[in-house]
Amino acid sequence: MEYTRIDGIDIEIQIAFKSAHLPLLIPYFEKAGIHSQKVNSIIDEYILTGEHVVFERWFLDSCQKRLNPEMNSYLKRDVNYPTFNRLLKVALKERIEQDPTVLHLRKSKGLGKAAPK
Repeated sequence: MEYTRIDGIDIEIQIAFKSAHLPLLIPYFEKAGIHSQKVNSIIDEYILTGEHVVFERWFLDSCQKRLNPEMNSYLKRDVNYPTFNRLLKVALKERIEQDPTVLHLRKSKGLGKAAPK
């Protein structure tokens, strides 16, 4: 199993993100020029490829690499601006704040964040 961090995505997001959170992201994707059909095609790709990577990790990594540049282009931002990471932080704020692992790591002060790309 892969446990390396995903470049450009805060570690708290990587810990707290679950596939059940996808509906929370769709309105934010739409505002950034990514329609739900595009997100569905990425999910379909995961299913068709038979990946052995956990879905949540695969989704975050794929969207960081593929959708972040598209959102930045749509929003007229620098290609490396951390739009996807920031979208996740806003959309998942409550989930991150309530995640038991994140809370535990914050208490022990052992939680670092990935540097934005």
